[in-house]
Amino acid sequence: MGLRLALLAGRSGVMTASTGVNTVSNDIAGAADPAYARRIVQTSSAVSVRRGSSYLGTGTQVDRISRSTDDLLAKRAIAERGSEQLSLGLSGALAPLETIVDPTGSDGLRARLDQWYDALGKATVDPTDGGLRGEVLARTQSLVDGFQTSHAALDTVVDDANSRVPVAIGRINQRLAEIGAINEARVAGRSGEDLMDRRDAALDELADLTGTTADLHADGTVTVFLGGHALVDGGNARPLHWNPADDTIHIGSPTNGIDISTTMGGQVGGWLAAREKATTWLADLNTTAKSFADAVNAVHSTGFGMDGVNGRPLFSYVAGQEASTLSIDASMVGQPDRLAFASIPTSSGDGTTLRSLMALEDTALIGTQKVGDALTSFVGAIGTSIAEADLDATAAGSRRGDLDALLANLESVDLDEAAAKLMEWRSAWQASSRVIKVADELMGELMRLV
Repeated sequence: MGLRLALLAGRSGVMTASTGVNTVSNDIAGAADPAYARRIVQTSSAVSVRRGSSYLGTGTQVDRISRSTDDLLAKRAIAERGSEQLSLGLSGALAPLETIVDPTGSDGLRARLDQWYDALGKATVDPTDGGLRGEVLARTQSLVDGFQTSHAALDTVVDDANSRVPVAIGRINQRLAEIGAINEARVAGRSGEDLMDRRDAALDELADLTGTTADLHADGTVTVFLGGHALVDGGNARPLHWNPADDTIHIGSPTNGIDISTTMGGQVGGWLAAREKATTWLADLNTTAKSFADAVNAVHSTGFGMDGVNGRPLFSYVAGQEASTLSIDASMVGQPDRLAFASIPTSSGDGTTLRSLMALEDTALIGTQKVGDALTSFVGAIGTSIAEADLDATAAGSRRGDLDALLANLESVDLDEAAAKLMEWRSAWQASSRVIKVADELMGELMRLV
């Protein structure tokens, strides 16, 4: 090898080693960033030079600096993020309903109904006893409070979803636009691997929020899908719109775009699913409150209070808002003597109407269901939904954890390994520098001889 080729080889070795040192240093600096993927310096032999019948090497060259990752694993991890966050979003949104699902069984809505019937049963001992009548009225108020509290908890779920989703839509659209811009930069050759870290962070957040999936392409661009619809294709990003008129999400136009409310995944999908469930349960609760209040009022109004007056309802409510407005009728508030337990005005202690009220416990008032059974089903459905969401989140989290661990092995920076790699590149740099020094010395010696 001539001295010129030795100098070229030494120079290429120094430059390659310098690149390696800079790359590993950057890895160490980015080690604390969870979105950072360690870099790999990909090298190859430089073009050889022919000398006679032989080819002499001219050193090495850096082909590219790539991110250590696996697109297939990354794609699967993105999908699992959406599944996990859907369950977590649903579970978190349903959390206010824990007040309805009373694990002790002492303060739930069904328990309050049973306590009301129990108070009626005790009053049969002496329907004229003021203390027993006061207990019935107190249990009536407790039952009313139970309906109102349950309604308020369900209403909170609906309101929270309607307030959270528009805010999330704004963040989602920012991320979609960012990925579109990165795609354009990749196609134009203006982006480095740092943008890929930003792209992956954006993809992760989109999956968390919406359950989007992604096709990762060899040129570094990505296509983002939601429910089979492309949200980002090349540099084109299609924003999402929230329609406050009917609380729906659309692609493109707020009113005429594609409605994807039912296909949303991620946290937003969880919030919307919770809202849908809560809306159904609100309707069921209103139906139960109305049916119960109407049946009780129909019986109570036929009886007589201790003052000999009849025709008074026990409950009142606003139509269409039965559970939230259910209350003791104004004519009965603080008036236990007006409880209509008797069937005739002259015998307040006969308890005939009282026993008719008690008989409602075993009467189907909601289709073929008794009120107690309807409340049991109501509470059970809520409890089951909360438990299933928690289990689904745990299962999806486990799957995602496995994928994240595999990706971490590829992408994360091991500081011990980086330190060893840094020493390796340093040694390569020193060796290449020595080649240059020796070649330079030989060149000087040659010049003196000449």
